Order: sequence, then structure tokens, then C-alpha cells
Amino acid sequence: MRLEDLDRDEDLRRREFPVAANKIFLAHAGVCALPHRVAQAMRDYLDLAERGDQEHNYYHSRIRETRELAAKLVGCEIGEVALVGPTSVGLSLVANGLDWKPGDELVAYFDDYPSNVYPWMRLKEQGVEVRFVRAKRPGEVTLRAVEEEMSARTRL
Repeated sequence: MRLEDLDRDEDLRRREFPVAANKIFLAHAGVCALPHRVAQAMRDYLDLAERGDQEHNYYHSRIRETRELAAKLVGCEIGEVALVGPTSVGLSLVANGLDWKPGDELVAYFDDYPSNVYPWMRLKEQGVEVRFVRAKRPGEVTLRAVEEEMSARTRL
């Protein structure tokens, strides 16, 4: 299944998101409706865990498959893919893993989920300027709006 498939196929959307049969589900950064296939994968894992088999090869092969798919998606080697828990943990790893210099700049979305902004704001202590993109309408950031905040010192 690809995003394009979900966009075009109403029947697929209804199968993948049973909650849509009787509810309207709006986007939220902390909670989401589970696609049917994700819920099934979780049930499969719980069945393994109940039998004590969750550490068997199944688990490791699924992680490898996930990393392979992610590498293919972003065009990198599998060894360059790290799976982490919450998005904020991944952002903190990136923010603290880059070699920032005083005067460097980065551009972030002003109305983003707070835990996605805090890792960048903390870089101010190192002399990094955080420039915020403000959307004309909530959630709608244009390339032009990002470019307007960029300068020759922008690194991210």
C-alpha cells in the first residue's frame, strides 16, 4: 500500500481505517487511528509475546525489513537507518549530533508540536539562531515561506 493508493481508493481507506465508518478522525500529532494492517501486525506480535517467542528471528527480520524499506524510501544504505521511539527522540539525536557553530541558523515551523521544536530551541545556548516559519493558515507551510527564512548561514 502506498499513500497514493490511499488517496485514490475510498474502499481501501475504509478497509484500512475502520474507525472512519462511524467517526470523523482529524489529524493529531500525538494520537492517530491505526490502519487495519498496523493493528494486525501488533496483534501478531502480542501473540508471539504471549508464547514467549517475541525474541525469535521474526522480530529481528521485521526490524530489518523495516530498515530496508526506510532506506529505499529515502535513498540511503540500510546501515544509515536508525529506528527510534518518539519523533522527539529522533529530532534530539539529530539536533545534538550535528556540529553546530555560533551563527549557524536553522528553520523550524512555529506551530509544530512543542516536543518537535524544543530540541532546536535548545541550540540557542550554542549560538545557533532558530528562525521560525509561520503559516498563513495552520499546517500550511509553503516552500516560499521556508525560503524567506533562509540565509547563507542556514544549515537545516
